Amino acid sequence: MPSPSRPDKLHLAVICPHFPPQPGGVSDYAARLCQEFVREGHAVTAWTAEPRPEAIPGVDLRPIAANPASGWNAAAFRRIEREIRECAASAVILQYTPYLYSPRRWGIHPALSSWFANLGGRLGRPVALLAHELHYPLGLSADRLCVGTPQFFQFLALAHFADLIWFTYEIPLLRYRRAFPWAAKRFDWFPVGSAIDPRLGESAPLPSEAWHEGKRLLLQFGSSHPSRSFDHSLRALKRAHELLASRGQEAALAFVGLDDSEVQQKLREHGWTELAPLARGLGYQSAAATSAWMRRAEVVLAPFVDGISTRRSSVMTALAHGKAVVTTRGVHTDPSVGWDRFTALAGADDPEGFARSAAELLADGARAAELGRAALARYEELFSWETIARGMLARLAPPNR
Repeated sequence: MPSPSRPDKLHLAVICPHFPPQPGGVSDYAARLCQEFVREGHAVTAWTAEPRPEAIPGVDLRPIAANPASGWNAAAFRRIEREIRECAASAVILQYTPYLYSPRRWGIHPALSSWFANLGGRLGRPVALLAHELHYPLGLSADRLCVGTPQFFQFLALAHFADLIWFTYEIPLLRYRRAFPWAAKRFDWFPVGSAIDPRLGESAPLPSEAWHEGKRLLLQFGSSHPSRSFDHSLRALKRAHELLASRGQEAALAFVGLDDSEVQQKLREHGWTELAPLARGLGYQSAAATSAWMRRAEVVLAPFVDGISTRRSSVMTALAHGKAVVTTRGVHTDPSVGWDRFTALAGADDPEGFARSAAELLADGARAAELGRAALARYEELFSWETIARGMLARLAPPNR
């Protein structure tokens, strides 16, 4: 990651269809990044497909209606380009995942690709492609061939026309620098920061309910997604319940972002109905309520089938709250972050090891608190929004520019 600097005042054009109140990591990222640019003294104009975006002080938000099936069309992109010129933006940041600009499962956007070609040349200013996800996994299965392959070539086309290509986790940075050494300086790595300000939960009361009162609380934050493993977290609750019961204590597990019906169904599928009174799916929660639940929890569970990486905003939220995190090592785990120094790690394919680590950490309050302090220190060092924004600004307006 480049060293932060303070360039002269810029006017930044940020393009992202999702902004709050649209839930999701990319939406939160867009809003928090814009907030930090303004805090650093820069002007921001942002385009979104969200019809009624939440106001962000100092940010000129410009909603553009999108077709529910196909997203923004060519006319929408032409309007964005015209307005970028009219507001005399200094640089453009386009946030990208294959499924961000259209809800269709294919994630292919001919209008976006056509518009993006030579955009920086037409505008006469730098254009950064900020990639949260690049493409569906490649492989020989039907889905990976038919979906992953065209998405892969779409990303290559967009990257070809970007002046700067930024990834939110380290693995693609390393791969693309090896694959294209002559263009290595165009690639950078900017992690995701916390989706939620920890101060929001300081005055938000939690409901007083018997299922969690007086119990040692595990928490998993995030919506239902194939990248997250239910099995790891439910096994963690089972192991913690057994371990703490032998000490006259009880464990509980809260899922923030998941409906309770889904949680209870998963328990029935595992045959662990005896754990039903100890687990709750709390559904979507406000930022303040999520922060309050995070403060209440002693250990946060973050099982990812592809491993922990710096693009996981749910984990960044836990780190920013100073929480002990139990997570997984996998193919996307960033090699230089040193996750094992401030989280408890298990293999993504080792649910029993994950469960054991979670139970032991929950039972050892002193160790959990120590790990939480290490997590917060590492977050403030590498993952704060100030660090992320200043790094981007340094690349958009380097001293010799």
